[in-house]
Amino acid sequence: MGFRRTTGVVHRGKEMKKKKSSDRVIAIAAIATAVAFSGCTRKAPETNAITDANLVTAGTTTSHTIGDSKIQFTVTPKNLVTDNAGSDPGALILGLPMSLLGKQNIFGGVITKVSDRNNQDLGMLKLTDLPPVPVIPKLAKTKDGTVLLGLYGCVSGCTPDKETELLATFPVLSVDDSKQLVMLDLSAVGSDFDLIGMLDPKGEATKLKTRKAQTAAVDYSQSTLVFDVDSHMIPVAASADDASAPETVFTTRWYLKLNAVTDPGFVARTPIDAVGFFKTERGSETKITRFSADAGPIKYYIKDVPAEFQAAFAAAFDGWNTELQKLVGDKLLSYEFIDSGDARSKLLVPGDVRYNIVAWDLVNKAPYGGLGPSVADQLTGQTFAANILIQGPHIIELYQKWFAASDTAQALIAIGQADSADQLLAQTKREVQASLAALKKGSSGAGKIQLSAGKKLAFRVVSQLPELEDPLMDRNDFDALPTGYSFASYMPGYFQDMLTHEMGHNLGLRHNFRGTLGAADGAPAQ
Repeated sequence: MGFRRTTGVVHRGKEMKKKKSSDRVIAIAAIATAVAFSGCTRKAPETNAITDANLVTAGTTTSHTIGDSKIQFTVTPKNLVTDNAGSDPGALILGLPMSLLGKQNIFGGVITKVSDRNNQDLGMLKLTDLPPVPVIPKLAKTKDGTVLLGLYGCVSGCTPDKETELLATFPVLSVDDSKQLVMLDLSAVGSDFDLIGMLDPKGEATKLKTRKAQTAAVDYSQSTLVFDVDSHMIPVAASADDASAPETVFTTRWYLKLNAVTDPGFVARTPIDAVGFFKTERGSETKITRFSADAGPIKYYIKDVPAEFQAAFAAAFDGWNTELQKLVGDKLLSYEFIDSGDARSKLLVPGDVRYNIVAWDLVNKAPYGGLGPSVADQLTGQTFAANILIQGPHIIELYQKWFAASDTAQALIAIGQADSADQLLAQTKREVQASLAALKKGSSGAGKIQLSAGKKLAFRVVSQLPELEDPLMDRNDFDALPTGYSFASYMPGYFQDMLTHEMGHNLGLRHNFRGTLGAADGAPAQ
C-alpha cells in the first residue's frame, strides 16, 4: 500500500513507452504463483445470490426464520421470547440449532465501518481483524449454574486434535428441546464483542471510550452466520451521560463459518524459498495462504469506481487472468462492477468474509493509497475472502493538484519564465509531500496507532502490517510528468498498476513479490 504506486519495476511517468509495468510484474509474479495454482481440477461454481432475505436488524417486531436448505436459525425480539414488556425492543434472541454443537467451525471478526469520515487514524482501523480461529461450540455451566454457549478453540500451534480452550461465550436464555434450538441472548454480547474496547480499553490510542456496544444485525448466507456489533464511542474525557458528546461508531462484523466449509479437497502447501507468500499464523505447521482454484472463478465485486477508471480496473483483473490461465487452464478471477444505485451495494461491505470486494473508499481517509488484505483458514491456508480498499478520492485530489501545477509550469516555460515554473513545481511538490507526510504521521501526530492485542486472541491492524506496506511510499517522489500525458490519460494507468499490485497481495504474494525487476540485490525482503 502507499500513495506513490509503482510495481517494483519502473515509474510509469518515466517510461510510459516501455511495456506496461503491470504486465511485467504479472508475468513475473505469475511464475511464482505457479506453485499455488498448478494442477487444479476445476468445477462449475455455485450460484450465491446477494440478498437481504436473511438479514434481521435490531428493532424488528416479529420473529424470523433464516437459513438455507441445510440449516435454519430463528431471530426474535427479546420481548417476545421473555414475555417481558420491559425488555429492550431492539434486543435480539438467536435460536442456534443444536446440530451445530460439537462441530468444527471458523470464528473471527472484522471492523467493516468507521463513522468518522475525516480522522485517518481511525480510518486506518477499517479491516482490522481477528484472524480466524478454529472453534467448536459447546454448552457449559458456570459455578452458579448459569448456562452459556462457549466457543472452544485453539489460537496457536493448532492441530485438528489439539486440546481447546474457552475463547468466547454467549449468554443462553433457554434451551428449546422440542425445536432443538439454543436461544442465545445477543443483547448481552455487545460489551463482550466490542472490538475497539478490547483493543484499546483505556482509549490511549483512539482517545475514545465505549459509551455502549450493541448487536445491530444478524445475517446468514454461504454457510456463514454473521452478526454486527456497533461500538458507540465518545472522547475519553466526556461523560457517558452527555448527549452532546461527539460519537464515533465502529461496526465489527463477527462471523461463524459453519461445519468447516472450506474445500475438503484443498491441498495445504508449506512455504518454499522460491516464493514470498503470506503464511498462516495459528497452525502447528505453517502453510502458505492462497485461493482454491477448484471451485470455479473467484468472484470479485468492484464498488463505486468512477466510470472513467473502470476500464483500468478491469484491465488489472484481465491481466492477472491472462497469466494465470496458463497455469490453471481457465480464468481464475471474475468481477462485476457495482455502483451506489445497485440494491446489492449496501449489502456488499468490505471485510465481510462471504465476499471478495474491491472498494473505492468514499467514506474514510487513511494513510495508504491501496490496501489488499485477505483472510485464510489457519489450519490449511485456504483463502476464503479478500478485500482491496483504494483511497481514490484523495489520490485524485493530489494528482489533480500536481497536474494543474505542471500545466501552469509548461505555460510559464513557453513564455520564457522558466525560473517561475521551477519555483511553482518546487512549491507544489513540497505541499504534496507535506500532505503525504501528514497522512503517514496520522491525525494525532504520533504515527502508527498502537493497540493492545487482548488476553487470548491476537488482532491485526492490517493497514500497519509490514508485508502489506509499500516501502516506495517513503520516497514521496512526485517527479516531472512525461510529455504528452494529461491527468485523464495518466491516471487510468496509475490505478491499473495499483490494483494489479494489491491483487498480488490478495493472491498471497508478499513484498517484494520475489523476483520483480525492481528488487534490490540479495535476499528479497520478507
